[in-house]
Amino acid sequence: MKKVLEIEVENHKYGNYEIEHFQLSAKDNTELSVTHVCGNQGGQPIVLLHGSYSTRHFWISQKGIGLGTYLSDHGFDVWIPEFRGHGYSPKGKRFKHYSVEQQMKFDLPAFSEFIYHKTKQAAIWFGHSLGGLSLYGSISQGWLQAQYIKGVITMGSQVSEGDRYLKIPMVPFLAARLLDILGGFPAKKLGLGPENEAPGVVRDVISWKRRGGSWSSSDGVSFWNGFSKINQPCLVFASRGDTTDPFEGCEYLFNQLGSKSKQFILLGVDEGFAKDYDHVGMVIDKSAQQEVWPLILSWLK
Repeated sequence: MKKVLEIEVENHKYGNYEIEHFQLSAKDNTELSVTHVCGNQGGQPIVLLHGSYSTRHFWISQKGIGLGTYLSDHGFDVWIPEFRGHGYSPKGKRFKHYSVEQQMKFDLPAFSEFIYHKTKQAAIWFGHSLGGLSLYGSISQGWLQAQYIKGVITMGSQVSEGDRYLKIPMVPFLAARLLDILGGFPAKKLGLGPENEAPGVVRDVISWKRRGGSWSSSDGVSFWNGFSKINQPCLVFASRGDTTDPFEGCEYLFNQLGSKSKQFILLGVDEGFAKDYDHVGMVIDKSAQQEVWPLILSWLK
């Protein structure tokens, strides 16, 4: 295993929870951050991956509220990485050139090696939105190696549906030009999240969704080709109210998974849930805390 640069950058509390932050270096020398909820060392590690425009606080607030602490309360050893350019992972001089593929190829292997180094156990990997899509892509390409994965959970992760306006001629080109001018996607000003997104990340998503899920790496290798090799237990959530990543795309992705132990859960009023949850609400809504979080816990146990 490549020796990781480990620097504890902060150790304090979120609410009543002891938190420690670590800094490490990916193989392309990009600095990354991992947050750890203390207290369950030796328990089953679970890694929580945020999506676009987000940080560690999607999973745990400064007051100690979130799915991360819920899982910690139930004995899981919770680790929360932040992709390059997010949260404690500095944006750096190369921010304009960051891409989703770099997250897959460099960030996730660095996180997996570091967390395995600390825990000596394969982890359960849990991704929301683009975090889940990056997770699938990295596993399918063999960048995130199977030895580090005990199971996979994703919520609102897909690439084949939604954002139909991207198919309008000139829209992708104009969007790319605007990203270059702005130097990033202004998510903070638009109220979409706490982090602006790198132009390359947004361009990747635009390119993949514009082609209706024709999803390939920069080398031209289809990510779908490796899905038959994803054989770890998988739990996939989607919601009827999710207009960002529609449930039809999540179900299509689920059907490509090679795992013999997989479960698809559609959240919606028609399925007996309190709401047709939106993209973020399926994780953080108060109703989700009451009816979705226990489903996650039940599957984990």
